[in-house]
Amino acid sequence: MNSKQVVLITGSSSGFGRLFTETLARKGHTVFATMRAPGGRNAKNASDIRALAERDGLLIHLLELGLFASESGDPARNIASVLDVYRRTQDWQGAPDATRCGTSKDNALLPIEGPELF
Repeated sequence: MNSKQVVLITGSSSGFGRLFTETLARKGHTVFATMRAPGGRNAKNASDIRALAERDGLLIHLLELGLFASESGDPARNIASVLDVYRRTQDWQGAPDATRCGTSKDNALLPIEGPELF
């Protein structure tokens, strides 16, 4: 895969999510890195990711996304909001699906099926 992709990563505060966030961004992909409580318990992790992106010029967008974010009453914190950003900002490949992607072009949110992004 030669084209750059836009990737949504959940659990980017640590572990594999953190590793994938940095690895994919360093490969030139745009990464929407999500985590719970980036202003609370994960504040240091969020700060580290923001600093890395700024220092190295990486395309990492940090977003808060928790299991029960939609129940917070703040519409900016739920999966629909994250997918709305995705729909408005990117062109995708695949079959159109209005519940997961923009409808102006043939595009879709698809899972990674292999190591091509790495």
